[in-house]
Amino acid sequence: MKKIVVFAFFCSALVISMYISKFGYVISDDHSRWSDFGSFIGGTLGPMFTFCSLLYLAFQVEMQWKENRRAREENDRVREDIELSHRERNIETNLKLLVPMLSSTDSTINTSLAELIVSVYRSKSVAELI
Repeated sequence: MKKIVVFAFFCSALVISMYISKFGYVISDDHSRWSDFGSFIGGTLGPMFTFCSLLYLAFQVEMQWKENRRAREENDRVREDIELSHRERNIETNLKLLVPMLSSTDSTINTSLAELIVSVYRSKSVAELI
């Protein structure tokens, strides 16, 4: 940004110094000389300032693109954190529901579900227990 301003100032100084070196530094009462000076300045500085404006716009677009990319990455991280939090809450809720069920005794097999699960895990056979 500062480089663009310095470039524009340098271009302005260069154009004005070129005009002064070519036509001299005389403040005239003649309107046609002022018209010539205005045409010269407008014709040379106009395109230079337009170029500086385009450089500034390109700089702003690049900065906005980078900021959007950072925001997108942050949104992805937040979304992942929210999904993880949601999964953790689901696990906690399910555990709160399952713990009482595991400690209760099933009347058909006269054992708790926790003991049944441990037995199945150890023996790999449910038929032996029933």
